[in-house]
Amino acid sequence: MNKIVIVLILIFNISSASDKYHYIEDGKFFTSKGLIPSGCFVNFLTQFNGDNVVSSVFLDYAGGNRGCIDANIPYLDGDNRVFYNIINNITETRYLIQVCEVVSGSIGANCSNVVIEFNEREYITDLNKKPIKVFSVDKIGEVYPTNE
Repeated sequence: MNKIVIVLILIFNISSASDKYHYIEDGKFFTSKGLIPSGCFVNFLTQFNGDNVVSSVFLDYAGGNRGCIDANIPYLDGDNRVFYNIINNITETRYLIQVCEVVSGSIGANCSNVVIEFNEREYITDLNKKPIKVFSVDKIGEVYPTNE
């Protein structure tokens, strides 16, 4: 009887964690909910004026609000003006990507090489209740081009 209970607990834990992962297909990041929009990553782009202010993006449900995957507008200027390329898979959850926003003028695009990490984190919705788990992507660094 105890063995059956243990197996059921393991199955429950695996199924409840199934939304908390990512994978790569055709050079793009996905979760069980589908494609992660480019706009979720371009939020990490350092702006021309030097603003570098976004360090984390919720990808799924965060306390009653939709995450970036389910957002009506993942990026304010529109997903069609932004793109990313996976440059290097550093670890199972950490990647170097190039994120770009198409801009007018001779430069064509504003791009940054960003180190990101996928994480499951706790989100507090009520101080008297257990925090919920949400899936996020975090900017943990930026690699600047060298002249070498």
